[in-house]
Amino acid sequence: MTRLQAHVVVARPSFRVDLELDVAEGQVLAVLGPNGAGKSTALAALAGGEPLEQGFVRLGSATLSDVQRRIDVDISRRSIGWVFQDSLLFPHLTVLENVAFGLRARGMPRRAALAAAEEWLRLLRIERIGGSRPREISGGEAQRAALARALAPSPQLLLLDEPLAALDAEVRDEVRADLAVRLSAHRGCTVLVTHDPADAVALADDIVILERGRVVQRGTPEALRASPASSYVAAMFPG
Repeated sequence: MTRLQAHVVVARPSFRVDLELDVAEGQVLAVLGPNGAGKSTALAALAGGEPLEQGFVRLGSATLSDVQRRIDVDISRRSIGWVFQDSLLFPHLTVLENVAFGLRARGMPRRAALAAAEEWLRLLRIERIGGSRPREISGGEAQRAALARALAPSPQLLLLDEPLAALDAEVRDEVRADLAVRLSAHRGCTVLVTHDPADAVALADDIVILERGRVVQRGTPEALRASPASSYVAAMFPG
């Protein structure tokens, strides 16, 4: 069974990020906090792109990082899918080829990878743009394509870094609804970083509040609303 267990400690110029996570298979955990709270830093540490000062990252039976044991598995060897605020699609590939990329990188034959990518485009309702280049599609379509690319290889850990922040309100609602459906079917662990409580409420099973690198509260939206631990939590979840 896949389970993410991590304690990431990363030094920042003005504070230290110190975050403990325990995410079960099929669970979505949201890390919510203001800009500059250290959310993206924590996500990068989980992925292996940010060195730990202290702590560890374990995914299922594998230890990906452990400072004390001097373990640091290369980011390319971690079973991780990552979706950013900017979709970061490869501009020289079509949408279909972008979605197939991760499958091809893991050794799947081209024809099978393209067939699987076509199915993911259908699931995200963007099959009509499979032959388009990223510059030819809308922001909402690009984020759907980025999500399909991240999910296609069935990663054990899915990392979502403000995936809806760059979209306008109407498109954001549509993509959020599609994302909720896909996350409910994802068998791995998911960590969502966001500054928008609407994303956290709609997509996550549990919420961690991070302020200046420190966890100030965690729980369901109802628990946060009932007993906010800071003025930020009270503003995000008004009673």
